Amino acid sequence: LALRYRYDADDDFGWLEMSLESASFSGKSGFWVQWQDLVEFADKLPSSPDRLGERIFSQWGFDTLEKDDLILSLSIEEVGRLGELSVCVELADHNVPLNRLRASFRAIYASLDLFKRDLVKLMAREGETAELIGRETT
Repeated sequence: LALRYRYDADDDFGWLEMSLESASFSGKSGFWVQWQDLVEFADKLPSSPDRLGERIFSQWGFDTLEKDDLILSLSIEEVGRLGELSVCVELADHNVPLNRLRASFRAIYASLDLFKRDLVKLMAREGETAELIGRETT
């Protein structure tokens, strides 16, 4: 999973691009998102050795954020007793919402630490991409 953010010079909103690539499939989409939303999302992510207490999620889109109104969605939660993470992503074309990708993959806390670090840098305009690396769910 890769996130990129392009700030708009005149606004609190910028273009968030999310892309997901695996051996089986790939997808990419974007939507206008307030930069504060991503800073808050990064703040919710634990730093080692802390663990997720509950599912962390954000979603962006039109009006109800349901069905075709939902354009981007990202959620992370712990699964199992060994601290493995389930990452769920939904990406839709904001012009043709029927074109949609839903996927999940597994990650570990070490990957989440790197993702949080890169997301903080991205939102501070010190990086270009925040990536969360994992493995396909089987």
